[in-house]
Amino acid sequence: MADWHDSACSGTTASLHARNAVAHERTITWCRPTDAALVLGSTQDEAIVDREALAKAKLAVVRRRSGGGAVLVRPGASLWVDAFLPRNDALFHVDVGVAFEWFGQAWASALADIGVHNVQVHRGAYRAKLWGRRVCFAGMGPGEVCAGDRKLVGISARRTREGAWFQSALLIDAETALLARLVHAEIAQIAASVGDLRSLGIDVPAADIVKLLISHLPA
Repeated sequence: MADWHDSACSGTTASLHARNAVAHERTITWCRPTDAALVLGSTQDEAIVDREALAKAKLAVVRRRSGGGAVLVRPGASLWVDAFLPRNDALFHVDVGVAFEWFGQAWASALADIGVHNVQVHRGAYRAKLWGRRVCFAGMGPGEVCAGDRKLVGISARRTREGAWFQSALLIDAETALLARLVHAEIAQIAASVGDLRSLGIDVPAADIVKLLISHLPA
């Protein structure tokens, strides 16, 4: 049985994404950004960004190393948790279609504990809705978590020689109207796909959710 090493780190959104953390054991890290930013996936074209809306919102653009669509990061608006698995770990899986499931299941169990109903972990191929390639929470990938038809937890990953890093975020306040404006997307379509704890009427301290998540990580 392998134990999880848990930690927390704070910093700007850019510095948290740029950190070259080296791990050789199962690690779970609560990342606490100190600023707000629009974060693009590793291969997204910055041409999708509405620069006027970005300036009005006083946001920077940050690029993460993992794939997927755009995410709006703001202190208190989401709960960002990273996880690492070494390559020799029993949970490590080369098939990206199932590699995320253990993390998604831990998130789903934690959300059920705080009163979220109809929680499901997506299994199978990536399901791209109309704006899914542009906005992370508008699509549904393997291991990601939804309540009904609305996505609550997004997960992306990158592989290194040492293992796999998983980046996840639970939306507390999705700010869908602002996000849609920032990336030239349709507000109604984004709002129909994206969920958050605020809209569900759930108000639980982030630290308590992190503790629940850790308690549900597989042995």
